[in-house]
Amino acid sequence: MQPDNAKTIPLVAGVVGHDREPVDPPLEAAARTLRTMGYRVGGFVQEERIADGCCSATYLRDIEDGHSVLITQMLGAEAKGCRLDPQRLAEASVALLDILDGGIDLLVLNRFGKDEAEGRGFRVVIEKALGLGIPVLFGVREAYAPALRDFAGDYGTILPADEAAITAWCLDVLSRSKGDTSEGEKTAA
Repeated sequence: MQPDNAKTIPLVAGVVGHDREPVDPPLEAAARTLRTMGYRVGGFVQEERIADGCCSATYLRDIEDGHSVLITQMLGAEAKGCRLDPQRLAEASVALLDILDGGIDLLVLNRFGKDEAEGRGFRVVIEKALGLGIPVLFGVREAYAPALRDFAGDYGTILPADEAAITAWCLDVLSRSKGDTSEGEKTAA
């Protein structure tokens, strides 16, 4: 992606947690703050739960309604392959596309990972959001930060797993992308 002008608005931000630092709690806290300010924030955060006594199960929790959806398969303790369930991920993608069509101010996604780096996963959702001018915020492991930089180019930035930094970026990008000159607070219509 190449910028059209010298002052590019970074519409994409990846929140990197170093050394397995959790990124979902600050993502969710920032989303909650923005919602109390009147912004419509949609998307998912990730949570891990111990499933069968040996492996964790990965769930996506909807930021708007709190509903959780399991996205991993229980393959057993000896399984070495990817546990991500492609059918459930596809269903989550369709739900996100519906959210985008309904109009939101910011999209939060649990991860930009291997699938997104390779053009799969939530990639079509990210591209649609950007095409609509909707900023996208997600967690990213350090290993996938270079792939995020390659994907987003000058339209992206990396943030620390810090609620204040995440909220500040969101308010900045939301006010600039909407042409708002206020302090970043949206007025209720």
